[in-house]
Amino acid sequence: QAAATVVELDGLPAFGFVCETFHEVESVWRPSCFDSLMEALPQEERSGPFPSNVVPFFDEWQAWVAESAAKPREANESYAGIKSLIREKRRRFRNIFWAKKATEAELAEAAKDFMDESDPDLLFAYLFLFVRVQFPGDPARIITLARSADEELSRVAIRVLRNFANPKLRKLALRLMRRSELQSEAVELLMLNGGAHDYPLIERVLRGCVDEDDLHALGMSVLKFVGAHPSPLAGPSLLNLYERNPCSLCRRSTVEALSSNLLIPEHLLTLIQEDVYAKAQDL
Repeated sequence: QAAATVVELDGLPAFGFVCETFHEVESVWRPSCFDSLMEALPQEERSGPFPSNVVPFFDEWQAWVAESAAKPREANESYAGIKSLIREKRRRFRNIFWAKKATEAELAEAAKDFMDESDPDLLFAYLFLFVRVQFPGDPARIITLARSADEELSRVAIRVLRNFANPKLRKLALRLMRRSELQSEAVELLMLNGGAHDYPLIERVLRGCVDEDDLHALGMSVLKFVGAHPSPLAGPSLLNLYERNPCSLCRRSTVEALSSNLLIPEHLLTLIQEDVYAKAQDL
């Protein structure tokens, strides 16, 4: 998930960086891992040209896609098969790909089963089906689960809610910003339920974030938000991110966001030249 987020933010350069470790992934899993990265890649970059280290994995992935398309649908790819896996694996079930190929009827059936369920482990598994597709129904129950003290369940519920624009989700996002472990998810909820007027709030959250890992996650969410809501008001938040974020890839994306909004001050240009990530210097 983290690798896909970096690729979504930084495009082909990040793709090349992530693929440097792909030879360590078992060949049986590699095409599906590559598939998740391709889906994260901005649409206009999916035809390349790819960095040289990506090309062998791209060719492998294309062959896998063609082979998968030619195969008849397996029994465990039907909703009945998926439902059986959910019952068997419970919270260990984390399939975010099935729903992309599911029919509307299958998604509706899965949504109904979710609504009828009360076991937290099974609710977690059902929610995972809707991380990348819109949940076909009222999100009220998912909103309730997003407020859960069960952090894992809350987190996956929020990931599903990112696909909705709903006034209740803005209130939820503001509430979640008080929970340091969920602030990055709260910012992503504002993507469809907020706007440039939220930058002072985001800046306040960034300044209060002291844990390095939390800051990295929050920074990736803020960069997504800036991409959706470009504005000069983003300047203070982006400067805070550049100066404090431990991730060089994210700092590069931050510089690009500052540049696209014409917000790079003179002192930052000097810092960029000293940045460990070489491509930042090109700006």
